[in-house]
Amino acid sequence: MLKLVAAPACRTLTLTVTLTVGACGGASVPSASDASPPVLDAGPDADSAPPPPPPPPPPRPDAGATGPALLSETGLYADIKTRTLAPGVFAYSVRFPLWSDAADKARYMWLPPGARIDTAAMDEWTFPEGTRAWKEFRVDGKLVETRVLWKRAAREGGSAWWMMAYAWRPDGSDADATVSGVPAAQGTSHDVPSQASCGPCHDDVRDALAGVGAIQLSEGLTLAKWAAEGRFTTTPPVDVTPPGAGAVQAALGYLHGNCGHCHNERAPRLSTQSPMRLRLLVGERDPKLTQIHRTTVDVKMQHVFPPDITVAVAPGRPEKSELWVRMGLRDVNSMPPLGTKVVDDTGRAAVREWILGLGAPP
Repeated sequence: MLKLVAAPACRTLTLTVTLTVGACGGASVPSASDASPPVLDAGPDADSAPPPPPPPPPPRPDAGATGPALLSETGLYADIKTRTLAPGVFAYSVRFPLWSDAADKARYMWLPPGARIDTAAMDEWTFPEGTRAWKEFRVDGKLVETRVLWKRAAREGGSAWWMMAYAWRPDGSDADATVSGVPAAQGTSHDVPSQASCGPCHDDVRDALAGVGAIQLSEGLTLAKWAAEGRFTTTPPVDVTPPGAGAVQAALGYLHGNCGHCHNERAPRLSTQSPMRLRLLVGERDPKLTQIHRTTVDVKMQHVFPPDITVAVAPGRPEKSELWVRMGLRDVNSMPPLGTKVVDDTGRAAVREWILGLGAPP
């Protein structure tokens, strides 16, 4: 006789099974004609069955392989209702922000206690295991999204990071992980991206956090403050300044912040698509000696862009410069190719002024 107990609070189920043991020691299954039906022992309280259990709560969102389903579980807030940041979480800003269709953004980071950012390679920082970074988006005054990058392994590169976008609930009580993305979040024009969309923007830099570096933190006191707080293994230069001035500096900085995370020496697509390297480097002072200038101005592309554009930047002629033309598109040829539906007229105007100035007499 085999006696199965489902759970302490449940009735005991007794199951009687008859087996015929053959000469070779094996068990033969009884045929349908001679098998006895199982005997069910309902227990002493069979006539007073317990009430049905309450319905289960709705399933939590799928957060991917290893991540939290709710933003409140990521460590950003001590109290999400009051938006009180958790101990050790600090806000920061960048000098040349990524264009996100005019969304208002805020950025936060947490480093493990005692850990420091490896800044030995000043243009390519490596972050300690456990680092977390968040970026929130507000559109039309609505808090619609917070993105999380969480370093889960000691190695460098995008594969060491868990990435997720969280869509805020309309009541602001929390935000849910969105593996598949959310179009038109809360009725706005903003699309919360899918988890799979994170890699293309973060995998072509050394350690995923494309917007965190000496040049991006050089405005105001951020870089000096982080250095004073002991956040770096190597102290950055005190005079980190993007090259040029006016429209030239604005254009080079814009390309650095909006294009350099894809158009750089680590991107495998460079060998087949584009010669452009659109990142500024610490120590570059002369705009014409920057890698941005050297890999775009009068540099032929590896294709002809219709109808007859052949160079990345044609000095004095923005309309003949593929870089500038594609910045004004929002179709299959647009640059950037994802994450935006609206042309950044201000950024594009700065790039135009830079290109026009290249054609002026020395």
